[in-house]
This record gives sequence, C-alpha cells and structure tokens, in this order.
Amino acid sequence: MRTFVSITFLAFSLFLPCVKSASETVQGHAPSPDRCPDAKVLNSSSFPVKGGNVTIAHFSCDHTSSLVSRSPGRISSARATTLELKGRDASECTSDECKCGETCVATCNKLTTLAPTVSNCNTIAQSIKILATNNAIGQTFFVDPGNSVLIFFSDCEFEWDNIGKATIEYCWDDFINIESAIETSCLAIKGNTGASCVSVGNDFQLSFKFA
Repeated sequence: MRTFVSITFLAFSLFLPCVKSASETVQGHAPSPDRCPDAKVLNSSSFPVKGGNVTIAHFSCDHTSSLVSRSPGRISSARATTLELKGRDASECTSDECKCGETCVATCNKLTTLAPTVSNCNTIAQSIKILATNNAIGQTFFVDPGNSVLIFFSDCEFEWDNIGKATIEYCWDDFINIESAIETSCLAIKGNTGASCVSVGNDFQLSFKFA
C-alpha cells in the first residue's frame, strides 16, 4: 500500500472563525481550537533529545458547543501536485479501524507569521521514527472520534486530528512521512508557514505549524 499526498499551493491565507475555548495545555501547547475546541489532556510523554524534549500529547475535544465544522473544506487548484510517499508495511495495522496509507489532500497556508525551524521539525520526525522502530511507543496509535494528538519540539508542532465519527488506528511512520513531505513542499514556496492534509475519506487531518 502506498500513501499519496496532493499538495495545493495557496496564494492567499485561509481564515477560519475564532472559537473561544478553555483548553488545557502541555507545556503551553494545545491543538488548534478549530479542530479541537475545549481541549483536555488525556496523557503526555516526553522523550529527551539533544537540545530538549520531544513531547507527544493526546487530547480529548468537546465539539458539542462548537459551531466550527470538523470537516474542513478543500480548495482546488490547477497547480496541485501529487506526491507519492514510500509504501509502508501493511502488517503494522492491528485492527479494522486502521487508516494507514490512506491518501490525503494537503494545502499550504500562511496562518502564522513565522514558519517553524526545519531542523526542529526534522528532530521530531527522526525521534518518532526511532521510538516507533524500537517499540517505545508502538508502531501505531488510536484516536477516538473528534480527538487530537500533538507532537512538539521547540518551535515546530505536528498535529493529527480525528475528524471522523469512529475510532481510528494510524501508523506513526505514515504520520511522520506525510508531515515531512508537506513541510518540505510547502516551506519551499516563499511565504508559506504551515500546511494541513485532509484524508480523502474525510476521516483525519494532519498539520504542522510554528509553535
């Protein structure tokens, strides 16, 4: 199975309505309130690396009081580029809820003034790959509907959101490979500071941004 990511380069910013929330944070970090309103910390783990810690945090989200849809709209473009990522081992899946390898459509954005430092994002990617390979965090993770996972190091933040209606199992290597692909493609275009990638089944969304 191979993962495909379509990248749409935007010439303008994507503005979303503000949602007031009383979100909990981990070291000052919380998921996007647009995708995870009223975030509450379920658990978090930090792993030492050179220069600090890579932190993984799982959040529950309360969508009952939110007027913002969890299913973000896509913007089509004649300049969309499809990238093929390295195929993964299908044996990583452990359940019928697994969405590893599913195509997602990515959109570059400029939602923050600054872009994350590429080397900090690379630190996240390298660390998660090592942790998953060594089974320190397992090869997959599960997220209940509407909930989010956040990984951060210094000024780089990766987010994974379950925007569907069922629990999803996902692979750490797919998470990191897609984040790295959209980071490389989008930050290569002057003015972009982040990106998101929505699955074609509208089940999940990945994103990265300056933290």
